[in-house]
Amino acid sequence: MRKHKRWLLLLPILLALIGASSIYAATTTYLPEVELPQTQPTIVNEVSLEKLQDKYEKSTEIKAKYQLDGISLKRTVKADPKDMLRVEIGDNTKTEFEPTLKISRWDEVDLTLKPKALEGVVTEDKGLKLEGDKIKFETPKIDYHLYELTEGEGGYEFEVILKEKPTTNIVEFTLDAKGLDFFYQPELTQKEKDSGSIRPENVVGSYAVYTSEQKTNWEGGKLYKTGKVGHIYRPKIVDSAGNWVWGLLSIDKGTLSVEIPQAFLDNAVYPVRHAAGLTFGYTSEGASTVYPPGNMLFGYLHASPATSGMTGVSMSMYGYYSGGGANVKMMLYPYTDGVTYITNGITGGVALPEISGLVTATFGVAPNIAASTNYLLTVVFSSDANLKGDASGGTEEQDWSNSYATPTTFNWDGNSAFKGSIYCTYAAGGGPPAYQPRPPVGMSPGGMIF
Repeated sequence: MRKHKRWLLLLPILLALIGASSIYAATTTYLPEVELPQTQPTIVNEVSLEKLQDKYEKSTEIKAKYQLDGISLKRTVKADPKDMLRVEIGDNTKTEFEPTLKISRWDEVDLTLKPKALEGVVTEDKGLKLEGDKIKFETPKIDYHLYELTEGEGGYEFEVILKEKPTTNIVEFTLDAKGLDFFYQPELTQKEKDSGSIRPENVVGSYAVYTSEQKTNWEGGKLYKTGKVGHIYRPKIVDSAGNWVWGLLSIDKGTLSVEIPQAFLDNAVYPVRHAAGLTFGYTSEGASTVYPPGNMLFGYLHASPATSGMTGVSMSMYGYYSGGGANVKMMLYPYTDGVTYITNGITGGVALPEISGLVTATFGVAPNIAASTNYLLTVVFSSDANLKGDASGGTEEQDWSNSYATPTTFNWDGNSAFKGSIYCTYAAGGGPPAYQPRPPVGMSPGGMIF
């Protein structure tokens, strides 16, 4: 009985609680769920000006070689105002660093290369490292390494590294050239090979780069020499297992491209290096060699400057004689078949080096040079020797039966488009033209900072 009384006493309380909860459920308004904003990851711009400045300050070797100028890195390879050679990596018209290579010569002519594959790569997928003396630009599929070469007269390497099999077997660059011509270097013919001519494997399929305008070598003036700015060699493409293949280099309508055999890419071990190993050599010397017999005249068409009263000072050529003991003489012939060299237009004999190099000989008496006149810059060797040059872009005449001891009438027995590495240095009447060196970067001709 007592148990029943307890439940009877608790019953009103339980009913009151149930009623209260029902009222609460009926009167409570439930707010919709609100999605809290998620924190977005911070995007680090590794190619910004600030990042470039920071990396530059921490890179001892890069800082020693290059000057940081805005968003680009600049290097003066040859500081002589008469022989100026500059390199610039990056583009100051942009807000981010990019792997653009610009090479300028004499502050007059230049070429600029930029990879087309950069188009469409977003900022967060770009990386930059300055390691040792190399500038390394990274993207998810392709890396670009830019660095200086020291062999010979030096040069610059624009290396493309494929991290994975690409969707195309063609690597392309935009090419912007100012005042330059590009001459393709084909395979030697069998006749040329039989005559002793030499064209190295990396020169076959390459391009010789010359000034579009014929330059004049004035005594005391700029050192244009042959007018050659450099050479873009055929790329040798290598995979991670050491397998390699030659790329097909092509320059056409503002585009430089390298075609890689598809079979090589299909079977390559990645990464593949030098996918467009653009090696630009700073050389005035031709990359091919012809082998003229002794007593043979080789003459190359050259128009004299449009300056009255000038004289010849010297003639120069690139060549060699492996055994030692051979000499060369150089002459100025009118560009006319069957005539002798101009009065006093012959140098004394000078020895050829055993390794290819520049040979210069002066005129005993300065010959008078007519203005705006075509001449044949001519060489004759005492023995069978080697003359440097490039495959095309020139006009060459030959006389196969002349004399080293007493060169005489130049009878044209043959010709070709070979561009011999030979030039003449002139003196203008009353002295050389006034030479005005380029003011330092950031200075006006009056010396004021602008």
